[in-house]
Amino acid sequence: MSVVWSPTPTAASVDASPARGLLHAWRSLSWREAGWFMLLGGLLGGMNLVALADPSIRTSDARVLIAETVGPMACSLLLMLVWLPADRSATDSPLRLQRLALAVLVATLLSALLVPMLLRVLDLPTAMELAYRHKDKAPPAWLAMFLADSLATLIPSSLAVAVLEMAGRHRRSERAVSNALAEHARLARATLESRLAAMQAQVEPGLLFDVLVDIERLYGTDAGSAAPADRSAAVAQMDRLITYLRVALPKLREAGSTIAAEVDLLSSYLDLVQGMHDGLPRFVARVPDELSGITFHPMLLLPLVQRALRCEATLPREIELEALVRGECLCLVLTIAAPALCDDDNELQRLRERLQVLYAGRASLRCEDLPLPTHCTGGATEATSNADPMRITRFTLELPR
Repeated sequence: MSVVWSPTPTAASVDASPARGLLHAWRSLSWREAGWFMLLGGLLGGMNLVALADPSIRTSDARVLIAETVGPMACSLLLMLVWLPADRSATDSPLRLQRLALAVLVATLLSALLVPMLLRVLDLPTAMELAYRHKDKAPPAWLAMFLADSLATLIPSSLAVAVLEMAGRHRRSERAVSNALAEHARLARATLESRLAAMQAQVEPGLLFDVLVDIERLYGTDAGSAAPADRSAAVAQMDRLITYLRVALPKLREAGSTIAAEVDLLSSYLDLVQGMHDGLPRFVARVPDELSGITFHPMLLLPLVQRALRCEATLPREIELEALVRGECLCLVLTIAAPALCDDDNELQRLRERLQVLYAGRASLRCEDLPLPTHCTGGATEATSNADPMRITRFTLELPR
């Protein structure tokens, strides 16, 4: 029967030598395990001391008290030394229970054999010997004493090892479940990142159609009839479309992104929109250099911007993005000069669910409908015609660094 040794119950063996494996097993003893065996020895010793209250055994000889304390502690120590190699063997082995049972049996026999010898060497009489002496009877034969001591040690040793094994299996089960959940979360994040990258790399059919229609309108039905200014605008819009495609399409092969890459994507996206709406909305990004390279998941900012661009009648005049650090959090503040974007609809709910998966519940999205700052009031009166021009929407993404 081959035994695989390991320094911990779940680690694979790295040592083929039984002697070195035994040393590794003993060195892996934890304080909790040592305390458990000391507690076992203390409980058995306490039970022996209670038995000394019997009038036929009662004595003032301190050596008997020492013997009834040292004996159980020595048995617990032997059990611990024999149990450790069996416990550190492969946890998934079908022979594990047999090894533990064999370890208990070997420890029991060693205790019944060695502990009485130790007490005789130390000249420590036991309570049983004292009881026979008081009754003027000869002690039982050695074999009978050996069997009696073996049975007295076997039951508590088996219970102690069973409790340890059940606790170990419980810990291993919890660890396996935790690892499985962590792996599931990792795969879910990887899958979601890939899906979001693919979504972000796709050009919205509506936007693409509008851009192409705008280019066709600028060129005119007859390329020769188009005014030079219109042809120049059409070329500029075509350049913007090409730039956007160059930024977006490579993300099909990427699972993640950075803040700088997301800013580039937003800028190229809004360039297309500006080309069709006389330069609106203006886009301003303030991202410090030390934050631009931080890993950032795709499809977190673009949906928020797209919310503000759905209705041409309420197109915002300006969109600002600011990245900053607050304590242990990275904050991205997206300010849009448009009101009423905080409706808790399915789109915002899906975005919060993405944050939950991607950042394991450590990220948050906050939306605020705020009054327009005083110094911007003059420009804001021209922002919209059907919405309240005196309010802005501020999205705040708080992410772990």
